[in-house]
Amino acid sequence: MKGTRQYLFILAVVCSTTIAFGQLTEESRHFNTWLSLKAKVDLSDRLYVNSQISLRRYDILKSWQKIILRARGLYKINDFVVAGLGYTYSRNFEPDQPTNYISVPRSDIFSEFGFTNEFDELKLINRFRLEHRFTGNLVVPEDGNEKAYIDGTSFSNRLRYRATFKYPLMKVNGLTKIYAAGFYELFLRMDSNFKILNISGNIFKIVAGYKLNDLVTLEGGFRRTIRHNRTYVEKEINTILDMSIKYRFDFKDQFAKQVMPAFQNLFQEERHLEN
Repeated sequence: MKGTRQYLFILAVVCSTTIAFGQLTEESRHFNTWLSLKAKVDLSDRLYVNSQISLRRYDILKSWQKIILRARGLYKINDFVVAGLGYTYSRNFEPDQPTNYISVPRSDIFSEFGFTNEFDELKLINRFRLEHRFTGNLVVPEDGNEKAYIDGTSFSNRLRYRATFKYPLMKVNGLTKIYAAGFYELFLRMDSNFKILNISGNIFKIVAGYKLNDLVTLEGGFRRTIRHNRTYVEKEINTILDMSIKYRFDFKDQFAKQVMPAFQNLFQEERHLEN
């Protein structure tokens, strides 16, 4: 009975998505470039911070798509479950944006929860993220010579579900050197009362990663994103060249190796002077 209910739910989602897609009247396609710098700082065995700067361009490098700054703190409840809070600031642009337009600012405060499944070498990660979004209201004057401006903000919520996989392709001394990874992510548009309105988009990503050393990893691959506006009359499809540099810093390890010995030496010197 439980399996039947799950099947009916999935079928309902697919059918509603198909009906909504059938209402589309406008479609645009782009080949974009996303460049990202990501950093992870381990504060303890369970607590760590992730940060990200992402520069996104429409049609290779033709025009801006989005600029993103993101930071989140995460806590490992155990080896398989993690929860956290974060903040994202972004500036958003339109494709072929008129010269009198300006970028739209958005601030997102979010909470997330994830759990990991491991099958031999294959790692599967499920993540749920609830975003509270404050988006600037773009006002475009009827007079095309006047510049657009932001007048206040609007509030909405969005729920995201991501399923990520990671699989080692080559190991050196028992440690992964080259790996394949990817994810599928679904975006659900919600109103201010957390009612799900429709599917706002989805992403599929596949990348290969190469670890230069214990601190730096290079990733490169492709994404395909589909975005819909609120009424489903516009659809934007983006094929994306996705490149990123990942940096990892073990603060707790450096603190134990460098800061603590320095304090100990200073304390010993003070005691020596006192004697």
